[in-house]
Amino acid sequence: EEKANAMPEIVLNTRKEFDDCLKNAGSKLVVIDFFATWCGPCKIISPFFHELSEKYPHVVFAKVDVDQNEETAQNCGISAMPTFQFYKNSNLVHTVRGASKEGLLQAIQQHSGDSWSTLSGGQTLSDGAENRSADPRAAAAAAAERRAAAAAA
Repeated sequence: EEKANAMPEIVLNTRKEFDDCLKNAGSKLVVIDFFATWCGPCKIISPFFHELSEKYPHVVFAKVDVDQNEETAQNCGISAMPTFQFYKNSNLVHTVRGASKEGLLQAIQQHSGDSWSTLSGGQTLSDGAENRSADPRAAAAAAAERRAAAAAA
């Protein structure tokens, strides 16, 4: 079901396409893979990046070939490939250098939270599905606290 609305990675060939991509994403997380066709580690992590684009439909995934779009790569301070930059509201919020699957996944999970809550009907973390993986005692304590606060109000 989710795969149907998953967007494949977008290839950004110009500085304008890069700027437009960030602008059009609004508050969604944008992950940009700065790569080179001759770079071994880039080729190795590319299928994983594609998998993530299918797994996180609420995140925008884009790629910049540093040789085809040198201006953008230079403006973004890219000195090694692959480099993954994470943007929110057109601001750089995180960078992962190198072909680190763990680093990439952690950063997506860390920074995609806001977009996810608006996608799931605007739930906050406290009343969303996230609690299922939390310590049940902590969830029970939080629920008791909410009941007490509601009773006091």
